[in-house]
Amino acid sequence: MSKTKKRRHHSSETKTQAFWRSFFAFLLFLSLTATALFTCILTNFVNDSSIIKLFTDSEYISSMQQDIVRYGYDTADAANIPSDSVDSVITYDSVARIEKAFVAGSLGAGEEYTPTTYLDYIDKLKEELDDSTQDMLNAYNIEIDENAENATEKYADQIINYLKKKIEFKYMDRLSSVTNLGKTVSIGGIVVFALLSIVFILIVISIGSKKYRSIRELSYSLSASGIMCFVLILGVRLVGHFKSLVLYPAYLSDAVMKYVERCMMSVGVAGGILLALSLLLAITVWRIKHDKSS
Repeated sequence: MSKTKKRRHHSSETKTQAFWRSFFAFLLFLSLTATALFTCILTNFVNDSSIIKLFTDSEYISSMQQDIVRYGYDTADAANIPSDSVDSVITYDSVARIEKAFVAGSLGAGEEYTPTTYLDYIDKLKEELDDSTQDMLNAYNIEIDENAENATEKYADQIINYLKKKIEFKYMDRLSSVTNLGKTVSIGGIVVFALLSIVFILIVISIGSKKYRSIRELSYSLSASGIMCFVLILGVRLVGHFKSLVLYPAYLSDAVMKYVERCMMSVGVAGGILLALSLLLAITVWRIKHDKSS
């Protein structure tokens, strides 16, 4: 009778250990997932380089430059002057340089670009456009009187103002505030959940005498976190499939979708790393059990 009670006591103690091991493994899964997502947010979603890349994507800049050039053609036609200066001054490189200066200066990304850098580039481009227009008129032997000079200056002002309208993203200040807040929250989240993950790992390992069971639970936690990352990617793709992002102009919408794709790619990389670590632990469990059986 006493032996039976002892066996039951031993059995209930093992079930208790298994319960708590699984419980803390589940908490580990949550903390690992949070750590991975906060890391992706910090390194991609709110990273200054990612935001700058969003607004300086080659297709984005090319589409913007073509839009500004078309406006320049229309303005030249309205002023009854040739549009050669538009092609020579409003180039891909000049638009890309000004766009990068505006975005980097607004975000405070490095000492190279400040808010005044963007304005300096604008003033320089306006001067180049004005000079190029004057030279073009001289090349076509078009006589310039005082009224014509005012017209060419107005022509340059109209094009530059349109360029500024396209360059200056009106929500940039709000975006800068969100990214700064996101960085702070992400760093705090990484620290907190990384420490919790370490604590949960130590607790899982310390429960029970058969360590391979603890390692197996760790493997389950890692694999579940990796799968959760891919579930998140699938969810974002489903939302994108059924609901289109509508922004004006269209090239801004395309650039934002590329930014989302890059961010989701980082989540996929994190999920792949977690699954790889899970597989490594699973192999370790198999080897431990194999060595014991042999």
